[in-house]
Amino acid sequence: MTPAYYDIALTRKYARDNESSEMLDIALANRVYDIGRFFSQLGVGDIFQRLAASGSTDFASSYAKVEKSANKMLDRLIKDFSAIE
Repeated sequence: MTPAYYDIALTRKYARDNESSEMLDIALANRVYDIGRFFSQLGVGDIFQRLAASGSTDFASSYAKVEKSANKMLDRLIKDFSAIE
């Protein structure tokens, strides 16, 4: 279904011109998935944002606060992914 939707609807039916279709091709060819964002519940991924927002530079302290729970959650994720195989 996805190839048909892309080929027919997006590149032909809804595209205004050839450049629009080409731009869509470029966007889809260069998409990136940041797996870290998917697992942001570990609490580690947003440390730098929190530091910047608070004006702090104390990374070590911020990391120490979430390290134990992040490692527990990471172990659980690894176990869950291992079960998929």
